[in-house]
Amino acid sequence: MAGLRNNNNTQNAQWADYVGDILRGAQPINQLVPQHPYLNDVPLIDELRHQNTHHVILLTLDVAKKKKKKKKKKKKKKKYSAQ
Repeated sequence: MAGLRNNNNTQNAQWADYVGDILRGAQPINQLVPQHPYLNDVPLIDELRHQNTHHVILLTLDVAKKKKKKKKKKKKKKKYSAQ
């Protein structure tokens, strides 16, 4: 870290000096080149990430039974109302 600071005392490198240089803009950090080809793929990557998402709901046994009963009642009600 001593080489990343802007003061002449290289023996006592401080994390605060390094972070301070970044915050003041004295140190370049992760400067992306806009012409880089992978930046064009970001929307595709985002879409793939959303497609590969699985949602899991963890229920207690009592709550799961109640939900199942409600679902059965809705199906029966829908079945009779359709005829």
